Amino acid sequence: MDRETGANDNAEHLYRYAMQHCEDVELWFVLSPQSSDWERLKNEGFRLVAPRSDEHRVLLENTDLIASSHADHTVISQWGSKYYRERRWRFVFLQHGVTKDDLSRWLNGKFIDLMVTSSTAEYESIVGDDTGYDLTGREVVLTGFPRHDRLMRLGNGRPDKTILLIAPTWRREVIIPLREGTGALGETSYWQHWDQLLRSEAVRLYLESDEFEVVFLPHPDVAPFISSIAEYEQLGIRVASYEEDVQELLANTVLGLTDYSSLVFDLAVLGTPTLYFQFDRDQFFNGNHVYDPGYFDYERDGFGPVAVGLLEAEHALASFYRGDTSLMKAGTERALASTPWRDGMNCSRTVAAIREALAVSPVRLINTSHPSLEIESRGLYEIDSGGSGSKALDAAAQVEG
Repeated sequence: MDRETGANDNAEHLYRYAMQHCEDVELWFVLSPQSSDWERLKNEGFRLVAPRSDEHRVLLENTDLIASSHADHTVISQWGSKYYRERRWRFVFLQHGVTKDDLSRWLNGKFIDLMVTSSTAEYESIVGDDTGYDLTGREVVLTGFPRHDRLMRLGNGRPDKTILLIAPTWRREVIIPLREGTGALGETSYWQHWDQLLRSEAVRLYLESDEFEVVFLPHPDVAPFISSIAEYEQLGIRVASYEEDVQELLANTVLGLTDYSSLVFDLAVLGTPTLYFQFDRDQFFNGNHVYDPGYFDYERDGFGPVAVGLLEAEHALASFYRGDTSLMKAGTERALASTPWRDGMNCSRTVAAIREALAVSPVRLINTSHPSLEIESRGLYEIDSGGSGSKALDAAAQVEG
């Protein structure tokens, strides 16, 4: 599964590849029937199951593998932690975004049998000596993200990219009060800074040009609380959502603009530069968010310049608009060097890594006669070719920014 409410992430792309290339695997994809992706995937031939349904529970009790782009409680503890401590299946963490910061506080203690990474620096930051992670080179593989295969196909050879993509990430100290009904997004410093930038003269340059389109992609945890969407649209800004085909947006983006979102690593795969607007960097990394500073230094490793104030961000935007790409040159070079894999084979490498992980130790047989679930007479197949029993691959995956 990706998110319960949506697909379009690494799990969907891995499922599609396995459906086309792994005839020995029985696949299921976990997704809410209320999701806008349900009919699309159903029509494509995905075998869908609703989260926390009786069918989902039975599949979970009888599967040997769950692959998900998220590792939060909606994936790994839907029926309580005790249930998952006694699990007999393997969990493959496909990731939603490149791990550029220190996520060890969040990841340590989770039941991760295999973790997919996309860049060499990311991989080394997790498995190298003296890191804060419990994971090692036995559990972490550098295969590239499954979704990047399609992104490369979409983005290669598009000379007419026009989108200025503005995509900030979320803040825990902002979201928690909003969810509890004790805060207002417009009163936060976080939102006031982004609102000022969206209404700035520099952004207006792009809006008034026939050569550019300004697209604002708010984080899905923030989007429900934005009250000024209509005002942005009146300015000419297109407000997008993660329910859209985000890869089409990325493939048509000429410049990314974010604070800390790992989404721009997808832009980096295409060699697209990014401008970082980090007005609250000290507060962001003071421990209030879910991660700490990691190996990725934005000035040294980032895919473009870093602005800590509005005027600095406006200057960089205006310079790029006028054709001065000098500020972006180093970032573009770093973007092109960000991943070793641009060959369209990430899905293939990921499947091979999963097969190898499953072959490490004996696997249990599926109980194909379970009374609560109708299973086709041919049963559930093995993902590895070394055994004689049956296996189910419960393809589950999710999106963060």
